[in-house]
Amino acid sequence: MKTFSIKGAISHGWALFKENKKILILSTILYVALSGLYKQNSFGRGYYHEGFGSPIVWLVLFALSIIVQIGWFKIMLHVEEGTGTSLKELFTHLELFWKYLGVYVLYVVIVVIGFLLFIIPGFYLMLKYGFAPFLIVDKKDLRIKEAFKQSAQMSDGVKWKLFGLCLVMILLNLLGALALGFGLLVSVPVTMLAYIHVYKELQK
Repeated sequence: MKTFSIKGAISHGWALFKENKKILILSTILYVALSGLYKQNSFGRGYYHEGFGSPIVWLVLFALSIIVQIGWFKIMLHVEEGTGTSLKELFTHLELFWKYLGVYVLYVVIVVIGFLLFIIPGFYLMLKYGFAPFLIVDKKDLRIKEAFKQSAQMSDGVKWKLFGLCLVMILLNLLGALALGFGLLVSVPVTMLAYIHVYKELQK
């Protein structure tokens, strides 16, 4: 029977964090900073409404946030696998940009439609296809359609446990945010490493 331990995943993430805290903290700072900069200037705020050329700035920030997100996932995957990694990973996977953007947008659209259908389908689809973005980053030759198919297979039978894991991740990150925000530099990589550990376990 396919299963995993939520406590074991969090403990595993914590152990990996202690062994690789320098690269994890620095990469998380850059990831959060660039993502935050893009979000701050989205939806009619910041640069976007300050005059000529502002849409270009917005697009550049958006592209950077996607590129860095891909690189951050790569770093997390390398840490889980025990292979070497560096901050260069954040900016060296441009070949995955369009494919990752495609799977990211499609995933968001599917989940949003699900939430519009009385909430519960949204959670179901979020858990069912939640591994698709990681599969695209982890297996660069994988097609978008196949990524969604594999995610559905991996999550089959363990959606309730995945839901429980997500709740624990949210709780830990809320606690991290309460620690003047600095706790997020620990909680974010620890919870992401826990999620990636489960991702790897469900692939076996």
